[in-house]
Amino acid sequence: MAGDYPKARRSTTDVGDPPRLLAADAHLDKLTLDQLRAESQRLERRSPLVRGMLSRWLALVGVPTLQSRAGHSDERYRPFRVAAERYWHDWCLGHADVRGLHAFDELLTLAERLRHVDGDCLINIVSAGDNPPALQLIESQQITRGHDPQAVAGQRRRDRATAATAGDPEPIIVSGVELDESARAVAYWVCQYDATGRPLSNTARRILAEHAIFVSGPLRPSQTRGVPKLIQVASVLELLMEYVKGVCVAAVMGANQALLIKRQNAAATVGAMPGLTSPVTTADQRAARQAELKIRPGMIHALEPGEDVVGFNPTQPQQTFPDFVRAICRIVGSEYDMPLEMVLLDHSQSTAYAGRAALIQTYRSVDRDRARLQRLICTPVYRRVIAHAVQRGLITGEDGQPVDIPADFDRCDWIWPARPSFE
Repeated sequence: MAGDYPKARRSTTDVGDPPRLLAADAHLDKLTLDQLRAESQRLERRSPLVRGMLSRWLALVGVPTLQSRAGHSDERYRPFRVAAERYWHDWCLGHADVRGLHAFDELLTLAERLRHVDGDCLINIVSAGDNPPALQLIESQQITRGHDPQAVAGQRRRDRATAATAGDPEPIIVSGVELDESARAVAYWVCQYDATGRPLSNTARRILAEHAIFVSGPLRPSQTRGVPKLIQVASVLELLMEYVKGVCVAAVMGANQALLIKRQNAAATVGAMPGLTSPVTTADQRAARQAELKIRPGMIHALEPGEDVVGFNPTQPQQTFPDFVRAICRIVGSEYDMPLEMVLLDHSQSTAYAGRAALIQTYRSVDRDRARLQRLICTPVYRRVIAHAVQRGLITGEDGQPVDIPADFDRCDWIWPARPSFE
C-alpha cells in the first residue's frame, strides 16, 4: 500500500530497533504503520492497565442524547420534535447496526476505541431501498486494496489500471484511500480477510466518501491514515509490565521458600548439575553429582561434606515498588490527560482538592473528543436517518397521523453526560 509517512533516517547502528524508534518524527510509511498498529493491538490484549485505562476514558466520554431543535421554539412543530426523538431512539436500538448486533451507542464507543488502538476506522452508511440507513463498522486493516505494492515513504502511487471517474483517469490511492488533486478523500477501498488474515484483493470494493465516515487520529494535517494513540506510551507500558512481571516472579519464588545449596568448590561441580550427561570429578577424582532435593514436611536430609543450605532471600518487591509504579503511571496518564487516580483507580495518595483539579483538566480533553464525535458521527448520521424518515413519511404523531414538518427538520443538539459534582 502506498504510504504517506515520512521516511525514517536509518543508520547502521539502529538496525533491529523497534519501528517507532527509527522515524524522523516518530512514524514511518504504511508498512511501519501496520507494525505500529499490531503493536498497539498486542499491548491492549496483554496489558490490563491499558484495557482499564481505555475503558475508563471511553466511559468518561460517554454517549450523547438527542434533542431535536427543529422549528426552533415554535409550538406548531413540537409534535414533530417529539416524534423525531422517538424515531431516533427506536432506530438506535433496533436498526443502527447493519448486522443487528449493536445499538448506536455501542457502535459509537467501538469506533472511538478503534481510533485509539488502530488509529482509524471507517463507518459505511448502508442504504437499501425503503429500509432505514444502517452503519457498518470497518476496521483499519480492511481499508486497503489488498494488492497494492509498498510505495516509497512520503510518495503517492498513481494507479493507472483503475479510473475513479471519466475526468480523472489516474486516481491517487494512498493506503487504501482514494484522493483527488487537493488530497481530499473521494472513496475508500475495502477488502475482506482470508483464512490467514491477509486481505483478499479479489474482494476489494470501492465505497464513495459521501456514503462513509472516516474516523481518524492523524498527528499532522498531511497524513491520510491515522496513528494509534496507544503507541505513544507503548514502550513505557511494555517496560512497566515486564518490571511488574519480574517483581511478581521474585515474590513467588520467595513465597515458595526456595533453598540454595552452597559448596566450597562450586566451580568444580557446575557440570554435575541435574540434566548434564558428563559429571565433573573433584580433586580426589571422585564423581560429585549435585543432589536435587524436593522439600517435604518433616524431611531430614544429610548433606555432603562442605555443603550448606541457605534460604532464597528475594530483594523484590522493594519498598519503593508502589511509588515507582505510580510515577510511571503518571507519565502514561499524561498522554490522555488522566490523573493517577483514574489510571490506577488509586485514591490513597490524593486529596479532594487535587482530585477535583485533575478531573477538571481531564474533562477538557473529554470535551474535545466529544466535539469530534458529535461533528464526525452523531450529527451526520442523524441527518441521514431523519431525512430518510421524512421522505418516506415515517415521522408521525402518537396517533399515527402526519405532523407538520419544519424546513430545518434535521436541526438538533446533543446532550452529553454531565460532569460529576464535587460539592
